[in-house]
Amino acid sequence: MFGASWTMAARQLGAVAAVSTAGAYVRRRQRPVMAQTAPPGCLMVGTGEYVTGFVDGGAAQSDKGTGVLALVCLDLRARGKIGRLGMCGTNGKKLPALRAHMQRVLGEAYEGIDPTVIDTFPRDGVVKRDAYKEAAAAFRPGDLAIIFTPDDTHYEIAMACIERGMHVMITKPPVKKLEEHLKLVEAARRK
Repeated sequence: MFGASWTMAARQLGAVAAVSTAGAYVRRRQRPVMAQTAPPGCLMVGTGEYVTGFVDGGAAQSDKGTGVLALVCLDLRARGKIGRLGMCGTNGKKLPALRAHMQRVLGEAYEGIDPTVIDTFPRDGVVKRDAYKEAAAAFRPGDLAIIFTPDDTHYEIAMACIERGMHVMITKPPVKKLEEHLKLVEAARRK
């Protein structure tokens, strides 16, 4: 019914083929069971509207007044899908108000969502443009960084996180220049 080339192709694709008079059946090979590890940590880089809904000292006057990313990450943490959570901006002076906002719009509104578990960078009261370096260093290789910052900062933040061995996701556009994109790809391949 099926030739040897079909069976060989199925095996090359990691499948085991069995042919009977009833037809062909393809079953994926069983992979070895890996030891259970702790879920990866997640560093959110950016503290604005899309991440927290906090803009100009209060809730954004848009459909993102509660933010999106922090809520999703807190939900994933509550479900055991991600572990440690961090959030990094540049202005530690606004972090106490930002945390109060998140407690009000997330912690008090959603059961099982606790914004107080998020480690924040830089420290309260400190303004530090490159706080992402300290934040990335506080996470493990294999953890995740999600970058929602102004476009012209994506490259340097992503590169620092990649060099740390983190998995990186960046809001669009990832970078502004093809050269920067190619450097990020090469750095990721090295890791």
